[in-house]
Amino acid sequence: MGVLMKGIDVANVMKEKLICEAEMLKEDGISPCLAIVRVGERPDDLSYERGARKRMAMVGIDGASRRYRTRGV
Repeated sequence: MGVLMKGIDVANVMKEKLICEAEMLKEDGISPCLAIVRVGERPDDLSYERGARKRMAMVGIDGASRRYRTRGV
């Protein structure tokens, strides 16, 4: 028989693991960072970026964003 896994439980375990891994990297003198490259200003992309930045801050990872405009076609 299978095991029922709830999403929130899995997410919490993943978050704790990321926190530990980020701390270990920092102890070794490595500053973990995630870069987001976004083209355009679509509302759903902006929302994704805000959420990603919040999650990075929660686990102790720096974030960098690069934004590019789309050309009028």
